[in-house]
Amino acid sequence: MLMAAPVYAQAISQAMTKEDYKLQKDNIEKTHDADKAKCKNLMGNKRDVCIAEANAKEDIAQAELEAAYKNTGKERIAAAKVRAKAEFDVDKERCDDQKGDAKSLCVTQAEAKRDRALADVEAKKEMYKAQKDINEAKKDAREEKIDATFEAEMKKCDSFAGDVKDSCEAKVKQRFNK
Repeated sequence: MLMAAPVYAQAISQAMTKEDYKLQKDNIEKTHDADKAKCKNLMGNKRDVCIAEANAKEDIAQAELEAAYKNTGKERIAAAKVRAKAEFDVDKERCDDQKGDAKSLCVTQAEAKRDRALADVEAKKEMYKAQKDINEAKKDAREEKIDATFEAEMKKCDSFAGDVKDSCEAKVKQRFNK
């Protein structure tokens, strides 16, 4: 499994300024150039695998940087998809070292790994949606409970008259910010 450098993990854990984003983006490009330079002395499929790894590392880092910068579930999902596809590209390139049935099996296994990762991403996406719905339902229930309590308190004030009633209603409204 490809891993982005610790610099990228740090970016995800905190809100990011535009300057931090640009700095991280430059670091990703420099790292990518250095990684690709290491591939120049290699030959054949080893070189192809090396380039695929460098490209995958860059793609993953860029996607994770976007997710950290924009800090949305949508971007985190997109980054997970990029990771699954980038790792597949590397795995598929590694399969080129094999021939015949072994290569076919290798590609099938790489596809299955990618498909499992993408299925996990879709499951997380659905989980995020469900959690959002749950949070909305909890919020609605909380608001309904507050409204019901407010109404009950206001009805208690109805048992009073004149200034006492007005004072009671004012206190209830103040307490409930209404």
